[in-house]
Amino acid sequence: MTFFFVEILLDNEGYSMRAGYIEKPLTAMFRNDMPEPQITAGNMVKIQVKATGICGSEVHAYHGRHAWRVPPLVSGHEFAGIICEVGNDVTTYKVGDRVTAEPQYGCGHCDLCESGNYNLCADKKILGATYWSGSFGEY
Repeated sequence: MTFFFVEILLDNEGYSMRAGYIEKPLTAMFRNDMPEPQITAGNMVKIQVKATGICGSEVHAYHGRHAWRVPPLVSGHEFAGIICEVGNDVTTYKVGDRVTAEPQYGCGHCDLCESGNYNLCADKKILGATYWSGSFGEY
């Protein structure tokens, strides 16, 4: 199984997007100056979010009670969208494809990941956490 994810750069290099942002517990707003994710590797795709859901995880993040989604952050992990850009090595997907994404990925090297249980990986990354901007953003 191959996973694609889009990293968000710490330096937005002049690219910004609108996003729902949880600044701190019980304080959320829309901002127009959030860093827009950029493709930084050939196997990545960029997805324009068309629809996103609000799950209990986002509610817990808003209240400051989620273990991995700790404000400040752009939350959201259940979404559908359209691929708007592909990396040079991507051959399975193309611009315009309607997609959703697995909202987590493991390290790929531990026993759990190698057995297909990447959701249990101690080093898994989760969409909508501080380190991976979520689907409440435009991309």
